[in-house]
Amino acid sequence: EGKRKMDLVDKELSSIEGRYTSVMEKLSKEIADLKASREEEMEKLKKDYEDKLNKVKENHASEMKKLGEEAKVRGEAITSLTQERDA
Repeated sequence: EGKRKMDLVDKELSSIEGRYTSVMEKLSKEIADLKASREEEMEKLKKDYEDKLNKVKENHASEMKKLGEEAKVRGEAITSLTQERDA
């Protein structure tokens, strides 16, 4: 009787260990997939951010150049008008 109970306990323990191992493998795979997915999403967001930042920088540089040219033209116009007035 004791031997039969021991065999039953061993069999149940083996079954539990098998289920535990199976669940752990499944969860480990899910965790790895989630980490990979998160990394991919972070890379995508980083690339989008960098692209937008570069576009903003380009627009800023373009606007600064345009404003500089307008300031130069207006400065030349003021100088010309001042010279005409003083002449």
